[in-house]
Amino acid sequence: KGIVNISTDSLWNLKTSSTNAQLLQVGVLGTGELNITTGGIVKARDTQIALNDKSKGDVRVDGQNSLLETFNMYVGTSGTGTLTLTNSGTLNVEGGEVYLGVFEPAVGTLNIGAAHGEAAADAGYITNATKVEFGSGEGVFVFNHTNNSDAGYQVDMLITGDDKDGKVIHDAGHTVFNAGNTYSGKTLVNDGLLTIASHTADGVTGMGSSEVTIASPGTLDILASTNSAGDYTLTNALKGDGLMRVQLSSYDKMFGFTHATGTEFAGVAQLKDRTFTLERDNTAALTHAMLQSDSENTTSVNVGEQSIGGLAMNGGTLIFDTDIPAATLAEGYISVDTLVVGAGDYTWKGRNYQVNGTGDVLIDVPKPWNDPIANNPLTTLNLLEHDDSHVGVQLVKAQTVIGSGGSLTLRDLQGDEVEADKTLHIAQNGTVVAEGDYGFRLTTAPGDGLYVNYGLKALNIHGGQKLTLAEHGGAYGATADMSAK
Repeated sequence: KGIVNISTDSLWNLKTSSTNAQLLQVGVLGTGELNITTGGIVKARDTQIALNDKSKGDVRVDGQNSLLETFNMYVGTSGTGTLTLTNSGTLNVEGGEVYLGVFEPAVGTLNIGAAHGEAAADAGYITNATKVEFGSGEGVFVFNHTNNSDAGYQVDMLITGDDKDGKVIHDAGHTVFNAGNTYSGKTLVNDGLLTIASHTADGVTGMGSSEVTIASPGTLDILASTNSAGDYTLTNALKGDGLMRVQLSSYDKMFGFTHATGTEFAGVAQLKDRTFTLERDNTAALTHAMLQSDSENTTSVNVGEQSIGGLAMNGGTLIFDTDIPAATLAEGYISVDTLVVGAGDYTWKGRNYQVNGTGDVLIDVPKPWNDPIANNPLTTLNLLEHDDSHVGVQLVKAQTVIGSGGSLTLRDLQGDEVEADKTLHIAQNGTVVAEGDYGFRLTTAPGDGLYVNYGLKALNIHGGQKLTLAEHGGAYGATADMSAK
């Protein structure tokens, strides 16, 4: 094993002039190690780590002012190579290109901070690089650092490569990807926070075509866009039981999944500052996941049953395109294992989350409301039944309900609050013939779900107009009489 240590402001210069520069090779036939520490500097043409398939090479750039300056960087040319940049140690790539796992069966690993599985360390830096590319071997890019600031550790270079064995591993710290990355392989968010902040117009997600797995302690933030309108569509396969937070540039930007996302994600999808429709691929992607609706998020519920793992309200808006009064079944409704509509903590897949239990629930309250006059007893109520007790429409079916929903606000589709006592114009055959005084409220039932309850309390018939009170065939008792004033 050959070891070279360059430290304490020492310089090893293999690039004596622009025309006279030598290659630096660490691990040619056996095992080589290069440690650049405490301000040491090494300059070379290209640098190759683990040149042959049986060789092993390790390079460590550690400490403030420690520098490895090279034209292009090859980590794991044919063997097993590792480059660790830690404690502000710097790799300056004058040619702009870093390659990991160049040829099979090479394994090339680039560590920012510390290696995977070790305790996190202060990050080192890469300057002047335009890309980090996974080769035909196995390339591994590890982020295991201590920068937990809001700004995070900025990664501006492109991460690319078609190697299915390529991996981005995030173990600790806050890391921000700013490029429209095109790598394949895997993205593993084991812990810490990985933020995707790239803005592209061609569908690039910032994580390439990689399979994304978020472990329970890990968090993936999406602040990016995949088209020129500022929307974001996740085309990556998604797994794990951690947290995915989506916050686009404004509330009217749309977020969505695709069929490629799959149904294996079982964590929390926290949506804010964006628009989302619960339907098809979007619903399938959340089959086992918790949907948390935060402030400035608007989620529309499409027609039919939308079955997801859970729903938690944290200031967001749910839109149900369902007529009230008259309806007995919501045209589109949500089925969940767990519904969270109260302030406080909830636990999902072993991780604690906190919500305020507030939000808006939008339904269609027509102006005027057109009486179906006993149209369909399976889906609508006639006017005679509006005064019956416990008239309600279920919006969310749930096996477990946390909270009472008392902080939710019922609104119409125009965003106006539906007061507890509201007067509605009643039309029959296109003519307004009366006003009805109704009581509205949102209610929950333990182990059941979320409802809109309503009831007719008084009826005022217009002078000169005729109001038809038609009952469903076979109706009797309270469903066939009128007790409202």
